[in-house]
Amino acid sequence: MRKTVLITGASAGIGRAAAIGFHAAGWNVVATARSVDKARAALPAADERLLILPLDVGVAAEVVAAVDQARQRFARIDVVVNNAGFGPMGPLETMPIDEIARVLDTNSIGPIRLVQAVAPAMRAAGGGRIINVGSMGGEFTTPFGGAYHASKYAMEALTDALRVELAPFGIEMVLIQPGAVATDLATSAAASLAARAAGPYANRLRHFATQTERQLARGTGVLQPEAVARVILRAAEAPRPRTRYKVGMMAAVMPRLRRVLPDRWWDALLRQMMPENPPPPRPHRAVITAARD
Repeated sequence: MRKTVLITGASAGIGRAAAIGFHAAGWNVVATARSVDKARAALPAADERLLILPLDVGVAAEVVAAVDQARQRFARIDVVVNNAGFGPMGPLETMPIDEIARVLDTNSIGPIRLVQAVAPAMRAAGGGRIINVGSMGGEFTTPFGGAYHASKYAMEALTDALRVELAPFGIEMVLIQPGAVATDLATSAAASLAARAAGPYANRLRHFATQTERQLARGTGVLQPEAVARVILRAAEAPRPRTRYKVGMMAAVMPRLRRVLPDRWWDALLRQMMPENPPPPRPHRAVITAARD
C-alpha cells in the first residue's frame, strides 16, 4: 500500500524540496504551508497523490484540521516531517519579546502540536515515523542567533524525550541536523541582521550581516535544500532509521569543535568573526596615467 507523508513548511526551501522528492518517489504527499497560494505556485499541480493544505503550526485548530483532512483523503499518515521554521536574528537585548516568542512557538512548540494531533492515529494504526528537521545550530550557539538556536536546542530535547515516550507504540522519532542551507529563511535572517544594525551593536551587526551574505553568495559550506530533502526521504524509507542524520560537512565539524573547545576559546573564535570595530574596506588601487607633452 502506498504510504503517506505530511510535510510542514512545504512552500519553499527544504519543505518544498522534500514534497517534490517524496512525490517523485511515489508517496502520497500532504504539503502544508501558511500560504496555500505560495505552495501551489512552488509545487507540481495537485493530483490524486498530492494534497496542498493551509497550516500555520502556531494555530492549534489548523493543525488538527490538516491532520483530519489528510486522513480523510489518504486514510492514514505514515510519516510526518516537522520542517516549518522561522529564524530572525538580532541581539537578544533589543529583539522584541513577541518576536522571540514566535520563533520558539513556530520552531519548538509547533512540532509538538502536530505530534499531539497525529500520535493517536499512528498508535491506532500500529506505528508511524516523525522526522523533525533540526539544525547543527541545536548543538552550538552563535551571537545574534540566540532565539533561533534556543528553538533548535529545544527540538533536540523534545525529540529525545519523544523517542522514548512513543517507542512502545511503534512510533519512531528521527532528527535531521543540516548545516547551513541556501533557503529563503537564511536570506531573511541575514537581512534581519542588517535591518537591526543600530545602537551599540551596529558595527558588529553590519559586519556579521556582510559575512553571512558573502557566505551565502559563495556557497562555501552551504547546502542546497535538495541535499537535505534526499536525506529526509532516506530516513523515511529506511527499515530501521538512525536516530540522527547530520547533513553536510559543517554539521559534523562545528558541533564537534564546540565540544572540544573550552568556552573562552570558543567565545574568542566568535569575537574574531564579529569585531567591535571591523576594519574599513581595502581601497581599490588607483591607476595613474602620466600625460605627455
